[in-house]
Amino acid sequence: MGSTTKTTEVIDNTTEATMPQFQEDFLRNVVIPKGTEIGTAEFTPYEGQRVAGMTDLERGAIQGYGGLDTGADAYGAAGDVYAGLAGRTPQDQAAQIAQYQNQFTQGVIDPTLALMERQRGKDIVAEQGQITGAGAFGNTRRDVFQGERAGEYDARMGQTLAGLQQQGLQYGTQRAAAEDALRMQAAGQMASTAGAGLQSQLAGLGAQLTAGSAERAPQQAELDAAYEQYLAGLQFPLSQFGALTGTAAAIPAGFGTTNVSGTSMGTSYQGGAGNALAALGSFGQGLGAMGYNPLK
Repeated sequence: MGSTTKTTEVIDNTTEATMPQFQEDFLRNVVIPKGTEIGTAEFTPYEGQRVAGMTDLERGAIQGYGGLDTGADAYGAAGDVYAGLAGRTPQDQAAQIAQYQNQFTQGVIDPTLALMERQRGKDIVAEQGQITGAGAFGNTRRDVFQGERAGEYDARMGQTLAGLQQQGLQYGTQRAAAEDALRMQAAGQMASTAGAGLQSQLAGLGAQLTAGSAERAPQQAELDAAYEQYLAGLQFPLSQFGALTGTAAAIPAGFGTTNVSGTSMGTSYQGGAGNALAALGSFGQGLGAMGYNPLK
């Protein structure tokens, strides 16, 4: 086909831009009303449930957290032990050691001295027999002999007593230190047991809470899907409007422009009728995809 022409009177060289009727109808009857509809629509808030309710397992776990046995009594008792040991004065420590020294004296020193005294008594009897057998009845010789034996006994007694007293001091000191160590160990064990019990409770409640969350997950997924559908519904009119405006923008630039030449008596449409029809075909495909038919 050739270019479409019509006869007209030329006044001046002009270019007249006109919009095709079907494009004007599309904008007025489809695009603009749709934009007005979207722009004036009232907001519809989401009225569905957004968060799934807690399961029985979750509620039980939360109640369990509120009733935890934190071991406060055990920690308090252990703290009292440590505080008591740390707050002792030197006089308190000396009294503690003296207590065990007295136990050593009663249990070891006193029986040992008593045994030595009994032995000394036996020795004196034996000495008297020796003196009688030797016929040493003079007071001087007897006194010298008995004095020597008494001196030896007193020396042995002094050495024994000093050694036993030193042992008693060591015993008291070691016993006091051992007792302090045992008390601290018992306090530490008490606190450790309380801590282990608390951790065991927390682990059990944590596992219960995790199981409850897993039980709630499918219901939460359903609620999330419903909300996503609501959001998609809000977005759908905008997607429609975007498609419509995109279709309108697909009309080729210059389509419908009329060139009037001063050197001829005719009017020629830019690009010729063949190009115009091709453009109309492309545009019609875009309208058809949106369900719009300008020929209806």
